[in-house]
Amino acid sequence: MNIHLVQDEKFINKSIERFETYYPNSNIFFVYVNRLFDGKFKYCKSSNNVIPIKFNYYNCFNIILNQTKDNDNIFIHSLNSVRANHVMRLKKNKDVKLFWIFYGADLYGRLNKSRKYELFDYPILVKSSFSLKFRSFISKKILGFLNNSEDDFIKSFDYFCFWNYNDYLLLKKHYKIRAKFKFFRYYDAPIGLEKEFNFTNKKGYLMVNQSASKNGNHITILKRLDTLKLGQNIKQIFVPLSYGVDFVKNSVLEYGSMRFGEKFHPIINYIDKKKYFELLNHIDVAIFGQRRQEGGNNIFYLLSIGAKVFLRRDNNMLKYLKDKGYFVFEFENDLNSVNDIYNFTFEEKKMNRKLVLAEFSQYKIDQTYKRLLNFES
Repeated sequence: MNIHLVQDEKFINKSIERFETYYPNSNIFFVYVNRLFDGKFKYCKSSNNVIPIKFNYYNCFNIILNQTKDNDNIFIHSLNSVRANHVMRLKKNKDVKLFWIFYGADLYGRLNKSRKYELFDYPILVKSSFSLKFRSFISKKILGFLNNSEDDFIKSFDYFCFWNYNDYLLLKKHYKIRAKFKFFRYYDAPIGLEKEFNFTNKKGYLMVNQSASKNGNHITILKRLDTLKLGQNIKQIFVPLSYGVDFVKNSVLEYGSMRFGEKFHPIINYIDKKKYFELLNHIDVAIFGQRRQEGGNNIFYLLSIGAKVFLRRDNNMLKYLKDKGYFVFEFENDLNSVNDIYNFTFEEKKMNRKLVLAEFSQYKIDQTYKRLLNFES
């Protein structure tokens, strides 16, 4: 049996669908619900093998333990202290294999807190909101989970599951681990990759980041753009801010409106996924300010439609893409004048699209899931 410990998030339904397709009737999903008091799903669809874990259950661990047998596979979908604590307690009672399905923040956040990896250009952006402080208080004080649960998990888990091997190397650089790497990506793929695309159908739009993430370092990007004197070729600067952190959104709105006037086009209201990817079809240039991998589906889709993409030097997704043969550019060294925005050939665009389509092909998806539980690979 595959035991999955997941958060109640929008994309988990696709994960459930994928695992049930490739490993039918072999999965139980324990979903840690966000709604502390009623314990109901906000995003996940109910079914017999999708079980809510409510924080007001005193015996929530026993619910998981009773469903777990020796030789089961335990999947942590994004590591945190709650799930790590439960898994390590399971490990004491059962002979199980431990899989970490890596998201990003579950490693980079740890490294940043321990000052082993710098994420932020401006320290003011690391301020904790009241809600973050409250959630931290809940997890540490009320739930009483051990502070070293994540460290114990990292020392003892079996497989690191992600698509970027460089993040596995980063983990090995900072922690002594015995875990092996397994290629894994596909909860979901960017929408619309299968459609034919006309690279010439662009409207002079530039995009900065994909959300109001505190990792976005938006002001760094906007300051650089302000020095380039963009002229008339760039008609609008799109900045998605419909989800993320409020203090990031507010600071970006203030700076962007002040420096770019009518060219500045923040996206504040939620747009459904299909419409959002249709909007991306008009983007000529996209710049991402994260110093770690984030917004992968956005980046791959933009590459597939011929957008020129700039990533930060210390974002190891830049290395991943360059090693794969993509034409992708470094923000620090490759964006020094307005001409650097526009120089991107038709052949480079075609190559990027070819590589993305291969990366997200049905064959690649099939192979990824079939090999996930092949322990000889």
